[in-house]
Amino acid sequence: MRRPRAGVLAAVGVLIAAATAITAAQEDEAVRPKINFSYRWQEDWSALADPRLRTEPLDRLKYIPLPFDDPKSYVSLGLTVRERFELNDAPSFGIAGNKSDSYLLDRLQWHVDVRPNAHWQIFVQFEDVRAPGKAVITPVDENPLDLRLAFIAYVDSFWGGTLKTRVGRQEMAFDLQRFVSVRDGPNVRQAYDAAWLDWEQRQWRVIGFWSQPVQYRHEHPFDDFSSGHLQYGGVRAERQDVGPGELSAYYSRFIRDSARFLDARGDERRHNLDMRYAGARGGFDWALEAMAAAGLQWRETTADAVYVQPNTPVPGTAGTAGRWSGVYTQFRADWEVMPSLIAAVEAVRFQIGDALRRAGGHDSTYLGVELKYGW
Repeated sequence: MRRPRAGVLAAVGVLIAAATAITAAQEDEAVRPKINFSYRWQEDWSALADPRLRTEPLDRLKYIPLPFDDPKSYVSLGLTVRERFELNDAPSFGIAGNKSDSYLLDRLQWHVDVRPNAHWQIFVQFEDVRAPGKAVITPVDENPLDLRLAFIAYVDSFWGGTLKTRVGRQEMAFDLQRFVSVRDGPNVRQAYDAAWLDWEQRQWRVIGFWSQPVQYRHEHPFDDFSSGHLQYGGVRAERQDVGPGELSAYYSRFIRDSARFLDARGDERRHNLDMRYAGARGGFDWALEAMAAAGLQWRETTADAVYVQPNTPVPGTAGTAGRWSGVYTQFRADWEVMPSLIAAVEAVRFQIGDALRRAGGHDSTYLGVELKYGW
């Protein structure tokens, strides 16, 4: 029998060692998921099928395997708590007796995420949102014990790309969230009863959606609703690697029946066409983020009022002379204390213009301090 040469044995040894190293490297690449404070439903806890990643006391509730031979088949429970203190020395710029107000904003959300397999997802989230001590309560301040999200999603390969669909109460946002937003700044986030279709292939992404935005009421538990009297939907296309950035465009249709304004009422119909080109280069990935911003504001016509959130006219400003509303400066800093805890501080100074000063207003200062915990 012919004996193998030493060189062949050495080569085999090298191949075995290389294969072992690759396997070890692949195993080391498995990492524990992070809390996604923006969209909890996008978290994938299937990595906890690896016992080595179950390092927290309640991980048995973050990954509850279903009785199928598939690590992607599981149930996950989660919790989000946001506590925010706000100080506003002049709500509505001190007009109509609005004095300095300080209060606490409480947001408690908990969810169940069911993944029968890699294709299907059933996500349900409840919330209890309150504003103890706040002088004026609006629908964006409180939502005691209500259904926040409840949708079914499906993901699969289709036509050379990836098809994603969602049906039910869900979240959606575009670009800088100036028009379509999850509205995370106020205490009550925005949801939509919607059908969503998303197809992605390399640099391309095409979206179609139709929705009834959820309307929030804070008198009783489980009293939020949506209806055909308020609808919004459209189509959108995105293309990456267009020069140094990304190009997107979408058409949307907004429908609101029996809309009321200061000097008119009737059915509101809007056709919206939006195009956006944006990009980033040389970014940094740190746990500390900061913003310093300034805004100049005019109203389009003196016949209209000056508005504050949530689209509330300031008393006495409609019909007053001067289109100049004012200028504000803003500072915000965010600190990731740990993967499950984020702290933030925000300050805004608004120097009013003639339109507000003639109505009896004065400059305003806002301060907010926030802690956000996720499990």
